[in-house]
Amino acid sequence: MSYLMLLMMFLCAPMVQPGDRVVLMGDSQAEGLSTVMPRLAAADDVALLPVFVTGSSVRQWAEPVTQGWDLTAQWKTIRAFKPTVILVSLGSNDSYSGAQVRDIDRPYLAGLLSMLEETGVRRVVWIGPPKLKRAETGLESFADLVKSTGVRYYDSRTIDIDMEPDQLHTTGKGRKVWGRWLWEKLQKDRACGI
Repeated sequence: MSYLMLLMMFLCAPMVQPGDRVVLMGDSQAEGLSTVMPRLAAADDVALLPVFVTGSSVRQWAEPVTQGWDLTAQWKTIRAFKPTVILVSLGSNDSYSGAQVRDIDRPYLAGLLSMLEETGVRRVVWIGPPKLKRAETGLESFADLVKSTGVRYYDSRTIDIDMEPDQLHTTGKGRKVWGRWLWEKLQKDRACGI
């Protein structure tokens, strides 16, 4: 084994590892994942705190008090938890804007990423929404926008997830499949650096 490979093994660690403090934040997709993820995290000695607001979008999280929304308490909870990793599950509601979601969300996404950074978090991982039949164009545009920031993006459209008849929310079985896929990805995916 080369010196470079040994150095990479030393400097690269799983995205989430034992002892981490993980926040799962977002919309109703995060709410669904919150029924599965805490057990998976606990089995790996990871503390996981779900913080979600159904119907929310990037804009509401970036501007916690806007247009009848107040996410101040959620941000206070996130900061008090002192997360090492934040999993962001947003995009379903944003994607219904269609292809123009890039222009609409760009300034809010920058603001949200800045707020996440202010928490002192070590890593941010974005969990893309599952396939949404009525919003595929918007999902593609949204995924491109998030990826353009350099944030790690897990594209949930790559797996089959059972959906409720509304084609927006996951079934119990779908949440289990999605949660296990996500947790395995977080264990296998490596983040390198000091």
